[in-house]
Amino acid sequence: MPTNIRRFASGVQNGNVGYVSSASVKYVAEGKTILDQPASAVKTVDQVLMMGNPTGAFRIVLTSGKIYSFFSTGSHSDDNPLYEQIKNKLKK
Repeated sequence: MPTNIRRFASGVQNGNVGYVSSASVKYVAEGKTILDQPASAVKTVDQVLMMGNPTGAFRIVLTSGKIYSFFSTGSHSDDNPLYEQIKNKLKK
């Protein structure tokens, strides 16, 4: 069962939505599929830090070298930040 990751990027009010499961990750913005990859194509999921502090942003790096950056609308001080939830779901 995919996890709905609506917080996965800013602009959710415009219909932007992301889904992640142990098998794949997908992100749709304004009805257009931006990212749709199997978990095996994801190299890393990394938090973006500024001066060692969380920014609320994270990036998904594919094995092809392509990088997708996102901003979580959740709190930066969550015990389980969104990027960690995605990273754990994809087992990266």
